[in-house]
Amino acid sequence: MVQTYTDTEFKVENEVATEITLKLTAEEDIALRCEMNPCQWISNALHNRARIAIDTITTDYVRDALENGWTIPQSKIEILNLAFDKIQGSKNDQST
Repeated sequence: MVQTYTDTEFKVENEVATEITLKLTAEEDIALRCEMNPCQWISNALHNRARIAIDTITTDYVRDALENGWTIPQSKIEILNLAFDKIQGSKNDQST
């Protein structure tokens, strides 16, 4: 038997960004429930890691923008989208 947990949808600007489903074996499910609520733990861990990533990415982007005379976007989501596009562009350049 496999227990499926689906956390609440993560939302960015009122649009669904990602939905994550995790499957645990019966043994894993029972063991975790003896210690904690698995959904709450996973949600907390992901949200905290995302917060750290947001802070790091926006800080690095603002620093680079100031050093290079770039216009700094007015929102974190704009900075994150620019950073994501840059990473995707780098991946595409490396694959060709």
